[in-house]
Amino acid sequence: MDVFCINRGTLLDNPSVVTLENPDRHSVHCLVDVGACISSGYEILMDPEVSGDLYTRAYRLDDNGNDMILDAAREVGSCSTCTGNGSLRQGYRATVTGTILQLSTEDTPAVIQVENVLDSSRGCDDFGGMSTPVNNITAPAGGDSFTSNARIHGSLMVIGWGIMIPSGVIIAKFGRHRSELWLNIHKGLQIVGLIITVIGYIIALKNFDVFTPPHDPKFYAHGVIGSLTMAMGLAQPLNAVFRPHATKEGEKKPIARLVWEILHKSFGYIAIALAVVTIGLGTTLLPNVDDQLKFQLAYGIGAGVILLGLIIFLLYDKRTQ
Repeated sequence: MDVFCINRGTLLDNPSVVTLENPDRHSVHCLVDVGACISSGYEILMDPEVSGDLYTRAYRLDDNGNDMILDAAREVGSCSTCTGNGSLRQGYRATVTGTILQLSTEDTPAVIQVENVLDSSRGCDDFGGMSTPVNNITAPAGGDSFTSNARIHGSLMVIGWGIMIPSGVIIAKFGRHRSELWLNIHKGLQIVGLIITVIGYIIALKNFDVFTPPHDPKFYAHGVIGSLTMAMGLAQPLNAVFRPHATKEGEKKPIARLVWEILHKSFGYIAIALAVVTIGLGTTLLPNVDDQLKFQLAYGIGAGVILLGLIIFLLYDKRTQ
């Protein structure tokens, strides 16, 4: 099992399955095609001693062992990077021989220096039986860190790109009757919203490796569109610094001002449209299905009600001013 899926708590290719409950349902594609899974390294899991118990994390492979597992799995598996004529699609097993290189810690299995990766039909009995790990671990490394980081990242992006930045755009569109007040509120919402999203983006870059090839299509699309959204969002305050002075009412706008307004507004609208796509896709990538539903409701209903309410309020305020 790759460490990435262990730390997720659920299988990347089947989020409804708890990783250490049913690793046999883990696809070879996820194991050896996805960059994030490959770069995380691999561990050997022990079958549960009692029916219904979790599989335990017995040993972590060294770098050479990771490469050997990749080659062996690609030889017998059926996947996009597989090299043999194998038909195995899920539940890859192997017999691994090696020596302990580093003892286990509280949340990390012992590391073994791999000597051979053989077909599982050989069995450990051919080599004197499977050695008993000093410390059997039934929890992801670092606890529930992947899920926690995913929730924090998602929450920040929903608050920033889902509510605050769109609210700033709505203020600029429907709140100009409030003299200079609309501009100050617009600036404040955009700046705070961008700060929140930058924090969320940094958390994603630090904890989720979606750009290392080969890519998982959904994670890669989420990362690419999200990065483009962030780039366009960060460009807005930069081009605002160089905006030509606004003309007074009744005066003809210079060409430079017209061009700036078109670019500034276009970037804003396109960025928000991309944010909708990115957040929507992101809600489907959370490890826990219940979390997916909660974020979809929070974004679809919560943000929708807030933004629609703001539009209604501004239109009413304009009529009654």
